[in-house]
Amino acid sequence: MRKVIAADIAVSLSENRFTMGLLAIYLAMGMFTAFFRIFSVLFAVTLVMNVMAYNERSGFERFMAAMPVKRSAIVTARYVEMVGLSAMLIIAQYLLSNILPGIARQSAGEIVVLLGTLLVYVSVIMPFITKLGVERSRVVYIVVLAACAAVAAVVGVEGGAPESTVGFLGIILPAAGLVGCAVSVPLSLSFYNKREF
Repeated sequence: MRKVIAADIAVSLSENRFTMGLLAIYLAMGMFTAFFRIFSVLFAVTLVMNVMAYNERSGFERFMAAMPVKRSAIVTARYVEMVGLSAMLIIAQYLLSNILPGIARQSAGEIVVLLGTLLVYVSVIMPFITKLGVERSRVVYIVVLAACAAVAAVVGVEGGAPESTVGFLGIILPAAGLVGCAVSVPLSLSFYNKREF
């Protein structure tokens, strides 16, 4: 799994400069509004998807599937990359919002809502990606991204939502995300194993 992640990081650094620039802009805007906080976290998944799309187009995905790397390691690495990168951004945003003056503060409840939304998002899109490939699953990605952005509207764009709403979403979303991932990972692995390269 480490070799897959290392290869994906190398591709990302060479092929994703524009997406990284957009992500930096969204992160900066996320310091001031809740909408861009959640959007930047979900947009970070695009970096991993772009790497997967590049690997599909260049034939590297076929090469990896033929290597002595287990297909389960490839699928697991993609989940780890998506959730790991976005979780790091969530933590960075939280720390910056509570350290730097003049920036909208984030509560711990908002962090839990963001993590839950991320888990739901990844658990929904990954089976489509592993079954259809990245390019053919982009419509699903956009629809799910829009639905998750609606959660940002519920959490509140300026000033946050009432604590009861954040508390409710802080219970429902992480639970749904964990259950979704428990179903999504084996389903994605099943689809990936059946894929012909």
